[in-house]
Parts: sequence; structure tokens; C-alpha cells
Amino acid sequence: LKKLLSIKKASLDELAKLCQAPQSTIASIVELLKSRGLVIVEESESVLAKTSEEGREYIEKLPEEKLVEVLQARGGQASLDELRTALGNRFSIALGWAKKRGWISIEGRIARLLKYEPLEKHKQLLNRFINVATVEHELLNDPVFQELIKRKLVLVEKRRSKFVSIVPGKEEECRRLIEIGEA
Repeated sequence: LKKLLSIKKASLDELAKLCQAPQSTIASIVELLKSRGLVIVEESESVLAKTSEEGREYIEKLPEEKLVEVLQARGGQASLDELRTALGNRFSIALGWAKKRGWISIEGRIARLLKYEPLEKHKQLLNRFINVATVEHELLNDPVFQELIKRKLVLVEKRRSKFVSIVPGKEEECRRLIEIGEA
């Protein structure tokens, strides 16, 4: 209670660290204080994201962009065998996404470049989540972000947190309880 009075609002994790006590102990104390009408407990859910190892490999260029690069270097077309040799184990991924984006056509065993649009937003998001970061609500429904999740290039985790604060107007009562050793 003393720590909470000084910082006004804190998560259970923060309180446990500040008090050097297990989170379960702090949670029990908080429930007791809540039952006495001294604290408010608010729950929130956040989404955290982090670029996967595979995603880190694509920060500069996604496989489909590498495929386009190979096609451009060969005058806009190449055999599937040439592309397989140039792209190695990323060939199938590159081919699938380039076709899905409408960038290439395949006639016989030849791939032809039709168009290309750089994937700047994809690379920007991969870069943004190199370290674990909170995802803003608006980004959750973004089609590019959803594609990165689907491709497992960005990993997401939902986390629930409880925040505790002193009920407004109860600060003096809390101080008295601390003074007499009841809190």
C-alpha cells in the first residue's frame, strides 16, 4: 500500500518487483485491499509482437522480391529451373507469393515478370518488431500485418495485465492504516 501511494498506479508485476514479493502474494493483498474498498483493480489486454527468425531473414528483401530481382537481371523472364537454382529453399515461397501478388505469369516452364510493387510496409513492420513491442489496436486488423502473422514472419502473443490504484479520496485512510501497521 505504501508503494502504491507513492506511484499512484501500478501493475501487479510492478508491485511484486517493488515489494520484492511473489506476484501471488501481492495479488492476495490487493484482493484484500479491494474488499476493503481501498483500491481499484483494472484489467487490460495487450497484444505483443516480435519478428520471427525467418522474418529477420527477410527484413531487406522478401523471397518474392528476390525472385523479381532475379527475373529483372535476366531481362524479365527465366526458366523455373534457373529460379530454383538462384533462390534455393525459398523458391516455392517466392514463386507462390509472386503469383498471388500478380507479379509473374508462368507459361510452360518459364516465369515472366508482369509488374512489381516494393513491399515497403512489410519490411517496415518486420523491422519495427525486431524486439518485442506492443501492437496498437489499429494495426491488428491491418492486412499487411495479418499477412506477416499468417506467414509466421511476425509472432503475436496476447497478455492480460491487472493494474491497481488507490480509490480517489481514500489516500488519507490508506496512510492511517500504514501508520498503525494494518497495511
